[in-house]
Amino acid sequence: MQDLAQTVLEHVQTAALAVDAEGRVRICNPAAERILGVAAATLIGRTLAEIAAMGEPLPAVAEILQRVRRDGESHARREMTVRGEHGSRTIGYSAGPLRNPGEAAMIFADITETLLREQQEAEERRFAEVGRIASAMAHELKSPLATIKLYSELLVRELGEEPDAREQAEVVRDQARRCQERLTSILRSISPQSDPVTGFGLSSVVSVVRAVVRDQRRRFPGARITLRADAGDAVVGLAEPDLASLVGNLVGNALEVSGGKAPVTVSLRREARYVAMSVADRGPGLPEGDLFAPFFSTKAGGTGLGLWLVRRLVQAAGGEVAATNRQGGGAVFRVTLPVVDRDALQGRRVLLLEDDAALSAALTAALAGCGVHVCAHGAVAGALADEAAGDYDLAVLDFSLPDGDATAVAGALPADLPVLLMSGAGQAAGAAGRLPQRRVRFLGKPFALDDFLDLASLLVVKV
Repeated sequence: MQDLAQTVLEHVQTAALAVDAEGRVRICNPAAERILGVAAATLIGRTLAEIAAMGEPLPAVAEILQRVRRDGESHARREMTVRGEHGSRTIGYSAGPLRNPGEAAMIFADITETLLREQQEAEERRFAEVGRIASAMAHELKSPLATIKLYSELLVRELGEEPDAREQAEVVRDQARRCQERLTSILRSISPQSDPVTGFGLSSVVSVVRAVVRDQRRRFPGARITLRADAGDAVVGLAEPDLASLVGNLVGNALEVSGGKAPVTVSLRREARYVAMSVADRGPGLPEGDLFAPFFSTKAGGTGLGLWLVRRLVQAAGGEVAATNRQGGGAVFRVTLPVVDRDALQGRRVLLLEDDAALSAALTAALAGCGVHVCAHGAVAGALADEAAGDYDLAVLDFSLPDGDATAVAGALPADLPVLLMSGAGQAAGAAGRLPQRRVRFLGKPFALDDFLDLASLLVVKV
């Protein structure tokens, strides 16, 4: 029976650790070795006090076993968070006394991935429900919005000789158009499975921010919004509706925290190949918790999706967003986005995978004209055999190739190498969203050369 018990301990996936009456480790199976990151030979025979002096997560484990020995009470189905070489992990455990006084055992497992998967599944269910509601609402709203937009355009024409009335009609027309654009942007981003990588567009930051500030001043009459724009003609890789949604969420939130009564400052500044934007308010400051998590909200009627959408859009554009409390009270949200700058391509190395010889030659010539060194392949096998893949700054990949598709190549490339995925097939756009933890943008064929070079210049810049 002892041999059988030993065999079971060696093969089960649940970790087991046990100490004798003197508090010395007597059992440490292979699963425990993997989770603790320490060889069993190092632990066997040592006291709990000795292993508590070792690195994480051993001190937490030793404390639990020591408490069981002292109190004689069991700890069933509990969790603890430990830190190690690979970051924070969640350990699920049960511990209790054994037959003889002082003896104790603990069984445990790393449940980090399980909890993450459960959280993602719960979020997906919530998003599915929100998506159904949003789609139904959008269906009901699109026709009335289209009607408002049409009649406002007719009014603009009719009121040509009445400038004040014409201006009011133009406001109605523009607001109806922005509502339509916001609906499209929100619906495209509401699902966790969707990704803004397929919606490539370019926007002038200053003009979009000015328009958003103008809208917010109408929404909050008397609001004190200061705009400091020192970004020149900076252009970023987001379509205008998406950029307007991003800025509108930040400025709108800043105004709402004080009911539009406290001042809000919006600043834009060009920094080398980036544009830095900050939105500062004089509200109560940041609440506890992850502000950018889906469904996180401190407002009674809030959806908790505004800042989540902001982060998704910023990340899709290759940027970063952060929030801090403001000295003297209030909060500051800072967004950094790479800007279109073809000088950023100078001296870069690009891996090009395209089986159409004429298109490959044209793209090579265009990139070379910007000072790029291009290594071109016409098949998946050639790209996979490219030993210099780790030295590239960008991979430009045609999706459909004679011997496979680009996802096989993308999966073999370094995780920090950005990918520009090209294709004339509509279904290929979804492949961009299936390449996790990587900067990917999709460009549908045919495309304009300027769009190609602008997108390439955005992807080679790392924030």
